[in-house]
Amino acid sequence: MKPGQDLPHHMVQFLKCQSVSCTTSTLGAYATGLRPFARFLQKQDLQLEGLRAQDLADFLGELHERKLVAYTKLNYFLTVKKYLAWEVDNDRAPEEILAAFERSKLPKIPQYL
Repeated sequence: MKPGQDLPHHMVQFLKCQSVSCTTSTLGAYATGLRPFARFLQKQDLQLEGLRAQDLADFLGELHERKLVAYTKLNYFLTVKKYLAWEVDNDRAPEEILAAFERSKLPKIPQYL
């Protein structure tokens, strides 16, 4: 199975677009990072068109509850940012949502990394 085939249609389309410039392992990492976001959207019954900064804060809170290391949380969040930027470019998400990705709102990377 190709990376991300279990994701919603638009996320699979995002991965297909990325496949022209990314390795299979990078696509797999993107798919891994998008899965928690896809589950969050489904669980909260959220649509991209109505996504708010508070929704992203709630998503980050859920990642925190999973006790992932900070670097993993950061990678997941940056993958979601890249995905949402792609959705904004395709007019399926509000451009204002990208402001929620200010660096100060992201988990700190441990010094040893």
